[in-house]
Amino acid sequence: MPLPTALVNAFLENRAAIFVGAGASMAAGLPSWDELIRRLAAELKITLPGQLDQDTLLKIPQYFENRSNRRELMRCVEDLLEQGHKQFLKTTPVQHHPVHHCLAQLPTMLYYTTNVDHFMEDELKAQGIEHNVIDSETMALKLTERRRCQVRKLHGTIGEHFDWDNIVLTRSDYASLPLNRPTIFKALAEDLKSHVFLFVGYSLRDPDFSSLYNNEFFAMRGKQQSHFLALLDDPGKHEINDLQLRGLVPVEVWNYAGSNNSQKLLSFLDLLVDATSEQVHLRRFYRGLKHHDHMSIVVTSRLHERESYVYYPASDIHTADQIKQDLQKLRVTADIVADEYALKNSDRLLSDNVVLVCSPFGNRFTKYVFEHAKRLKKEFAIQGHFGKFGDQRFIETADGRRFSSDSPTAKRVGERTEYGLIARYRNPWAPGKYIFLFAGLQALGTEAIGEFIKRPHGYRQLNEKSNADDIVVILPVMYDKYDPFDYKFELGELIHVSA
Repeated sequence: MPLPTALVNAFLENRAAIFVGAGASMAAGLPSWDELIRRLAAELKITLPGQLDQDTLLKIPQYFENRSNRRELMRCVEDLLEQGHKQFLKTTPVQHHPVHHCLAQLPTMLYYTTNVDHFMEDELKAQGIEHNVIDSETMALKLTERRRCQVRKLHGTIGEHFDWDNIVLTRSDYASLPLNRPTIFKALAEDLKSHVFLFVGYSLRDPDFSSLYNNEFFAMRGKQQSHFLALLDDPGKHEINDLQLRGLVPVEVWNYAGSNNSQKLLSFLDLLVDATSEQVHLRRFYRGLKHHDHMSIVVTSRLHERESYVYYPASDIHTADQIKQDLQKLRVTADIVADEYALKNSDRLLSDNVVLVCSPFGNRFTKYVFEHAKRLKKEFAIQGHFGKFGDQRFIETADGRRFSSDSPTAKRVGERTEYGLIARYRNPWAPGKYIFLFAGLQALGTEAIGEFIKRPHGYRQLNEKSNADDIVVILPVMYDKYDPFDYKFELGELIHVSA
């Protein structure tokens, strides 16, 4: 089942926001709105029909509050939510909430939710994403600037030391909501104009969605851009047509893979994350890295003999800078260091994760690493590694293939091909750590690697053929004329080598 192109593009262009409903928390064991209402009704000794209408979904909490008080209603709801989640944790060996885990991986800085749990905030925190929580009118007035990710909670938060007057559950709560939180709803109206929203965890019978549907969307009919609603069940052609007239495009989650609705929703979200999230593919390639880790990126260096200063090839710095930027997205700090420095500190650098830029032909630390590994009989995934034959340089792979490149300054007419190697090797000196190699046969190849990983789907292409610890990929680079001051080349299709 293909993903909606407009939705994918919105995430890729940083124009997307996410609206999270109760269905997302059901995947983590919390009761549905129907189940919650039935349990409250049982406490009231009220018999409910099989199908609950929207009026019933709102009046039962109101009856409960009328019979007891606000505090007792909040205590009862909090207990029901906690019981459901504890039961889920007993039977499900996961360290995160599945749907929220996917939602936190999507490239957006804006989450809205009508849920009163704190699962969305928990997942953002677990993934190291700094965020603000706006769950009251007071917080909305205080946090007007959006310098970091925001979770805007229209119905408040149930948790430790929460204010039950901020929670929206009863019929009177819903009626007074826009009046009590004008700042939040004004921001929502503006965000619906400027963002493409993905609604997840809502059904058409959900009173939360109905409130938005009948107020915000109806008021903006024909004025806002289209948004997307992930539906678990087919509502029928008339309902779909009515949604589209309100600017809502149904996502047919019921057609995605899975034996139940939760699995189908996760299948859809996994595909969306894979298609849009650069960070996910960065994490997959830079395996073993954690938030706040530090790495060294080793580049070629040369000493100017007469004036005694160090200079670096522009191609190495170009690619090293791009790698450093990519690592920063994972909240990993990195220093670009000279190969001469790395040689003097080899024991320390090889006891951790390390990045090598440039082949053994230029980078002396890369040469040292390969030669040292051979002496220790700890071979990397590529056999033969790098070699020379006359003016040619070549890479020989484990399956016997050889990729060779002439000197770019050699006189030759017509298109020529250079090759780059991108690899992740298990570090033979440090179990659980990795050596990442970005190396062209010539400087042109190293420059091209920097351009390749800068592409939106560069890292995704590196990961798509294998999930093994060792990854070896060859990047063909085609060019006609060689100008070291103005590289012009075309990138070929990646060649994935069996490690």
